[in-house]
Amino acid sequence: AAANGLLLRLSGADGSVLSTTTLGGNTGKAVAVLGGANPIVVVGGEVNTDGSGLDGYVQILEESGNQTGSNAISASGDQTVTGVSIDPQNGIAVAVTTFGNLAAEPQGNGDPAVRKLSFDGTTLWTRQIGSDQVDTTTRVLIDGNGGVTVVGHTLGVLGESSAGATDAFVWRIDAGGTTQSVFQFGTAGDDQIHGLAGDLGSIVVGGSTTGSLQATNLGGSDAWLRRLDGTNQTTGSAQLGGGGDDALRALTFDITGGVSAVGDSTGTFNGVTNAGGLDGW
Repeated sequence: AAANGLLLRLSGADGSVLSTTTLGGNTGKAVAVLGGANPIVVVGGEVNTDGSGLDGYVQILEESGNQTGSNAISASGDQTVTGVSIDPQNGIAVAVTTFGNLAAEPQGNGDPAVRKLSFDGTTLWTRQIGSDQVDTTTRVLIDGNGGVTVVGHTLGVLGESSAGATDAFVWRIDAGGTTQSVFQFGTAGDDQIHGLAGDLGSIVVGGSTTGSLQATNLGGSDAWLRRLDGTNQTTGSAQLGGGGDDALRALTFDITGGVSAVGDSTGTFNGVTNAGGLDGW
C-alpha cells in the first residue's frame, strides 16, 4: 500500500511493466489478482477510503491499466474481502466477511457473504448468512455453470450442528443466487478451511485441524484435505502432519482430477525434518 492508496503494477511475461494504477484511500490491500479472458485482470481487496472502516472493492482492468469496470462492497461495519474467483463465461464471485448489513441483518461477530458480478462490475446478486458467533470466509469458487461455492469456518452453527470449537463450512449457491446447501463439519477441536478447488459440483477443500478429522491427529495441528461430490458426500480424504503445527494453505485441481496442495509446518512433515521455524511444503 502506498501512502495515498494501493499501487497495482501489471507486468508481462518478460518482467516488463505493462501498467501502474493507484487506488485512492488511506490504506489498502489486494487479496487477489487474477488473469481472465480477452485479456482482463480482476483485482479484489479492501481499502479505507475515509478513515471510518474497511470497504471491499473489485477493479476490472485491461492489461494497459485501463479500467473497464469496478464494484464497491460497502455497508455499515467493515467488509473484509477474502477471495475472488472468475469464470470466463459466468463472471466474478467475491467472498466477504461482513460486519454489517451487506445483504441481510448481521447475525454475529462477522458473517459470511458473497457477491456475484458481471465483467463490467455490475452486481448480479449478493447473499449473506450467519450464526450468532464468529463466522469467517476464506475462499470462493465460481464454476462453469455459474454456481458459487464459499468456504470458511465458524464458531457457531451454519449447517445442521456444531461439532465443537471451530468447524469448517461449505456454502453452495446456484447461478441465480439460491442457496443449495450449507455443509458444516469438524471435530471437538479447531477445524479450518484454507484451500478450495474444483468445478461443476466436485470440489476439494483443505486446511488445518487440531482434532482427528480424517485420521488420528499426529500432534499439534495437522493438514487435511477432503474431496466432496455435488451432494457434499466425501469421496476421498487425507490428514497429514507431525509433532508440530501443520496446515494446508492452498489447492489446485487439474483437468484429470489430480490435486496439488501447498502449506507450512513447524515440525517434521511427511518424513522431512524441519529446517527451523516455519517451513513450507
